[in-house]
Amino acid sequence: MHPKPMTGAGFSFSTPYFYDGLRFVGNRIVVICAEKKRRYAECELLSICVLQGTTHSDFISAIFPSNFYRIGFSFEEMIAMMFNDTCNVIGVEEFSIFDSELEKLIKSGEYVLGNKSLTKEPLSAVTRNEDREWSDIVTWAIRALIQGEMNGLMRNPQLCNNDTILESNST
Repeated sequence: MHPKPMTGAGFSFSTPYFYDGLRFVGNRIVVICAEKKRRYAECELLSICVLQGTTHSDFISAIFPSNFYRIGFSFEEMIAMMFNDTCNVIGVEEFSIFDSELEKLIKSGEYVLGNKSLTKEPLSAVTRNEDREWSDIVTWAIRALIQGEMNGLMRNPQLCNNDTILESNST
């Protein structure tokens, strides 16, 4: 969804901390059809569920004729639409399927998560423009986490102990 500011102040976005993109979940054959944007032969029954008001729905509507996709108003509704055969593929970002019914079906082998990401979406923290200090704190915290990971903090938990003093190259 595209949120609208209630204060009229606008939004600030932090440094992106994750990139995800549109991928398809469903039966292997129709997932391949969606990834390759095919609409003929074994793909003529392709029906994609996509969430309303997202960049994914904009992308799908630009590529497929309207009779090849259905709009859902929530993730749960799209899953229900897949189960009642309104659609046979769901267009989602990979992170959204964790701890969902779709993840269970993928793990069981009943459905597959496509290998091809058709879009690249940056994910970042959002703050209000009117609170510049808070926006800066959020951005600094995310950058510190990214810098820490780049310097091995995630691989070496010993570096995170409060009593560890690291050698510094600066004077």
